[in-house]
Parts: sequence; C-alpha cells; structure tokens
Amino acid sequence: MTVLDESFEIQQLFDCYGVTLSDRKRDVIDLYYNEDLSLSEIAENIHISRQGVSELLCKAKEELFTIESQMHLLEKKRQAAAALSSAESLLDGPMNDGVREQLISALNVIRTLLQ
Repeated sequence: MTVLDESFEIQQLFDCYGVTLSDRKRDVIDLYYNEDLSLSEIAENIHISRQGVSELLCKAKEELFTIESQMHLLEKKRQAAAALSSAESLLDGPMNDGVREQLISALNVIRTLLQ
C-alpha cells in the first residue's frame, strides 16, 4: 500500500470510526491527515513531544484498523457503492428480462449491505 493509499484509507476509517477514538487520538488524526500538519507542528499545538504525537498516531491508526476488522463498515460501504454503480449502469441499457433480473439482484445486494 502506498503512502497515499494508506492516507486515504485512514481518512475513510476516521470518517467511519473517528467518534470511537479518545479526544486526543481524534485530534492527532485530524490534524495530521485532514489539516496536513507535521508531527512537530502537532506536538507544538497540543503541548506534547514529537515522539508522543507519533505514538498517539500509531495507536489511533491501529485502533481504526482493529475496529474495521471487527465491524467491516467501510468494506460494506465499498461493496454497496460497487453494487449501486452496477445497478445504475444497467439502467442505461435496454431493459430485457435478463437485465431486469440483474438489476433486481444488484439492488438486493445493496439492501442486504445497508441493513
């Protein structure tokens, strides 16, 4: 996974599970990934060492990945988006019985994922 891929993944996990983190961890993730501050800038802002920021960041990321491995909300969201995209593309084409069945199947997947 590239640095950009990891950054995007962390941002998405933060959107899903950020509320589960402590205030301090949530602030560090937000400042680092959303505000694009350096570890030194964050350390100065929240009055801890650069090493402390680094440790908080690592622990927060670990928590986010752990929660996703248990809850799978981000994975389900991605599956629902793919199924929705598939259903939408089917709507652009001719509607014969086969296409209608595929569309119904895709919509059922979306409904299941969103429960």
